[in-house]
Amino acid sequence: MASTQGSHQNLEMTVANLPEGLTLGKCRQEFDSKLIPTPNTLTKCVIEGTPAKDGLYQIKVSATNKNNSGYHTVEKIIDLVVSTP
Repeated sequence: MASTQGSHQNLEMTVANLPEGLTLGKCRQEFDSKLIPTPNTLTKCVIEGTPAKDGLYQIKVSATNKNNSGYHTVEKIIDLVVSTP
């Protein structure tokens, strides 16, 4: 999930280094007008699939927005733990 302050900005999310069997699914954007005078755009994405094996994976999540001053990208490394029940 990523968000940006501003009116109806486009946020694009990508995920790198997902374990085999997982993919980035659909993303959707929501505009939260309740936060006026500083509204924000929220983007939620789903990771889906069935991982091939258990383990600790470091995935890189990137959120990019484009506005009048160009592109701005923020990246975060997240530990993803995959284990079978």
